Amino acid sequence: MLGLISIIDFSCAKKEWTRRGEFDIVNATTRSVVITDPNKTYEILPGATLHITQVQPSNKEVVSQTYEDPITQEVGPRQSLTVKIGDKCLIATKDSQHSIINIASYQNQKIDERSYKFTYIFTDEDYKLAGNCK
Repeated sequence: MLGLISIIDFSCAKKEWTRRGEFDIVNATTRSVVITDPNKTYEILPGATLHITQVQPSNKEVVSQTYEDPITQEVGPRQSLTVKIGDKCLIATKDSQHSIINIASYQNQKIDERSYKFTYIFTDEDYKLAGNCK
């Protein structure tokens, strides 16, 4: 009887699912890109790539659209983030079309059932859209 109860309890336990993300953030500009938050600072030199690997919580099914971007996943949920490109600043938001904190702005490639590779590219167009830093 005790063995049967153990099997029933185990089968009813909630499974904790995870997913793995490989994130490449590419600086295709001729200026340094600096992403700063109170907990972390990333500097990506011109022509360089920042690589971040993360294991994130997930549901049973893993799809690219449900991943969190690697920056806010590292430093905590944010609705906006300031990115310095050279001498200018760009405000990235969760809703911006081309934004480091909007996972839809990343190119994605499925690696396996629970893993994706994402690529985000900073371009000179980002610098043109940026404004004066405050």
